[in-house]
Amino acid sequence: MVPTLSMVFMAISAIVSIGLPIALGIIWHKRTGAKASSLFIGAAAFVVFAMILENICHRLVLYGSGSCAAFMQSNLWAYGLYGVLAAGVFEETGRLCAFKLLFKKKDDRCESVMYGIGHGGVEAVLVSGLTMISYIVLSVIINVSGGMAGLTALGMGESQTSALMAAFTGTNPFMYLVSGIERIIAIAFHISMSVLVFAAVKQKGRGWYYPLAIGLHALLDLGAMAYQTGVIKSIIATEGYVLVFTALCVLLAVKVYRGMTPKRE
Repeated sequence: MVPTLSMVFMAISAIVSIGLPIALGIIWHKRTGAKASSLFIGAAAFVVFAMILENICHRLVLYGSGSCAAFMQSNLWAYGLYGVLAAGVFEETGRLCAFKLLFKKKDDRCESVMYGIGHGGVEAVLVSGLTMISYIVLSVIINVSGGMAGLTALGMGESQTSALMAAFTGTNPFMYLVSGIERIIAIAFHISMSVLVFAAVKQKGRGWYYPLAIGLHALLDLGAMAYQTGVIKSIIATEGYVLVFTALCVLLAVKVYRGMTPKRE
């Protein structure tokens, strides 16, 4: 049986992952007048650059039939370093392209924050929100059916049902709450990077903010890479690194944001 506390934490993470971006978008629009279109552009840019183009690159570099893919598959560090750099390059380039092509008439700094809410928000919904909802549904099926019978009725194979049962019943309930916490931190980071890249596009002499954003993005993801490779063995230490690093990025973004003159009358 899936513990009730696990299901409660799944629900909390789902609510945070879906509800927080919506709430932030509404609040920021009412406070600054930032356009909803900026939010939707941010969401679309994430889907195109992070979910489509980046995945195509992964298929070529990591899973192709050439020597590059073979090297990546056999070298864990090369695999990890490629992963953190690819994430930074694709997501920050997505911001750069969006601001250059679609924000020609949107010069107010508040639009960068709205874009970041959309970018980080759609990631939260897709990565955590929908996942947690599916986990809740499967957990209810397991508990109502008394075990694996409900999953088997869904057409799942024995190995898959066994793996799901082991995951749901053996995972510390707190880990499901971590998913929601991670999304809060990630949204803050995406807003910060959006401010930096927006300044790189809109302010003269600040073009170097774009490569800076790529570097910061890669450094943030190094925490996850270190955990996956066993360099950092504690999930708490990993999340602590991500939290502290994101806080520093937020402070930098606040300084950059304040340095941009508001355009609205």
